[in-house]
Amino acid sequence: MMFTKSFYCNLDWESLSRGFYRMYPSKHYPYLRDVHIIDHQVLPATRQLKVRRIGRVRYDLPSIVHYIVGSRIEYMLLEESLLDLNTREISVKTVGCTMTDTYSYEEEAAFRCVGNGEVKYHSAINFRILGFGIFNSTLESVTCRVVSDFSKNNCVKMAMKDAVDKIKDD
Repeated sequence: MMFTKSFYCNLDWESLSRGFYRMYPSKHYPYLRDVHIIDHQVLPATRQLKVRRIGRVRYDLPSIVHYIVGSRIEYMLLEESLLDLNTREISVKTVGCTMTDTYSYEEEAAFRCVGNGEVKYHSAINFRILGFGIFNSTLESVTCRVVSDFSKNNCVKMAMKDAVDKIKDD
């Protein structure tokens, strides 16, 4: 199943670049429990920063889902981001790295400064439920509803706003 989301917000490049790496964990992402930087690389020749982070995810799902797949549904995500000073863009690719026999998750997103203190955000999320036989479609429908409800709200925008506000307060 594929979901896309786009929006514009008022942010300057400095706020965006400083706030992005402080967005998680956040009250706007209650299922994202821990986020840790595991690697980074500064590329002076291209004026870029590559960062790899790992996050622990745990959703509070309906009881029917827990009945089918067990009470502890937790997995890890690997995020690879590229902050580009030349294009004033942060591009992100996130993939699920555990539970790969039952659940696949991929997301590509980008924050791009488009001028006049405005940022355009776009993301595409693709996920599949794989390992539960006849329950795959039911579980995918439930997951689809959770992801759809989440994609309708402004979590990304609100988490970024909170991160930027916290930087300004520090």
